[in-house]
Amino acid sequence: LHLCYLTELFIFLSLLFKTKILYPWLVLNSLGGGITGFINSNLPENSLIIENIHLHLSHFNLLFFSMIAFKMKLVISKSNFIKSLFFNAGIFSFIIFFNIIFDSNYWFTMNKPPGKNLATLFPDWPFYLFGLIIIGLTSYYLTFKLFSKKTFQ
Repeated sequence: LHLCYLTELFIFLSLLFKTKILYPWLVLNSLGGGITGFINSNLPENSLIIENIHLHLSHFNLLFFSMIAFKMKLVISKSNFIKSLFFNAGIFSFIIFFNIIFDSNYWFTMNKPPGKNLATLFPDWPFYLFGLIIIGLTSYYLTFKLFSKKTFQ
């Protein structure tokens, strides 16, 4: 249920069913998510090597998808950008309720992620969420600018 893994699942389904309808949302999630996965870890220090390999390989897949989309000259419109923001906000809201019902911590809405990551710089719950959301929105905006029509003119 983490956004990066949901994004990977939908990349796979988009490739499998040969549809590009979700590409703008996938790219907006992929670039920032891929970078975040490489510079941050949400794994505890005692994690197995296979968990570390999975974390980095899965985030590499996101970055690779972003590079392919850039090479394809995918253009993300302002409408795609806004729809993607609302779609993620809806998923985020669902995840909060899911976490409350099942006492889980997807999207780190209940507790800071373990490991060495930017969340350690932010205050405790719920204030660290604002920092993570601001980072996410900044990443989304920068990705949108990179994939706007102006980039390919």
